[in-house]
Amino acid sequence: MQVLEGAAARAALTRSFNEIPVPDAVLARIEATFGEPLSPEQVVERILADVRARGDEALRDWTSRLDGTRPEVLAVSDAEIAAAQVDGELHGAIQLAVARVRSFYEQQPAHGFLNHTAEGALGQLVRPLSRVGVYVPGGLAPLISTLIHTAVPAQVAGVRDIVVTTPPARDGTVHPAILVAARELGISQVFRATAPRVLPPWTRSPAPATCSW
Repeated sequence: MQVLEGAAARAALTRSFNEIPVPDAVLARIEATFGEPLSPEQVVERILADVRARGDEALRDWTSRLDGTRPEVLAVSDAEIAAAQVDGELHGAIQLAVARVRSFYEQQPAHGFLNHTAEGALGQLVRPLSRVGVYVPGGLAPLISTLIHTAVPAQVAGVRDIVVTTPPARDGTVHPAILVAARELGISQVFRATAPRVLPPWTRSPAPATCSW
């Protein structure tokens, strides 16, 4: 792990997304996919514009184009989530990770404060979002830690509605470890789709719009 200090740390914190160099391999994949050289930002804008216009059908098309599979049913059913199984050691590790991450975030201050003085009131109000979306990478490996470390803080903060999206395998299934983790977290809304086409606010049924990703 590289530790940055002083000017180097300040530069890293203030660098914008557009200043981060894009690997040549990524640029080559973009050009091969879209038929022209585009920046990552342009790719996202193009995909979101399509989803805005065509909704879930665009989600299916982009999943087919980028992931090699076309899921006719985007939502993972309750039965699929309930039936997902992993070996006992991994299941225990998932349960332990959920418990430890939840214990950590429950120790953080969750309430604001409000001080009234003769000059007025000064304080901070803490309000959870009503809905958030969690993207869980699953192409090369099911990153269940991403699901745990994003969903648990949202739950502790009081978010009522959490939507999970993850790229499906070539056969259209979602990795069972991701589904087991979702079940342990009490999350029932899981969709087969990947970034950046993961359900922007214009998406229609069955994929819900979200407040924040």
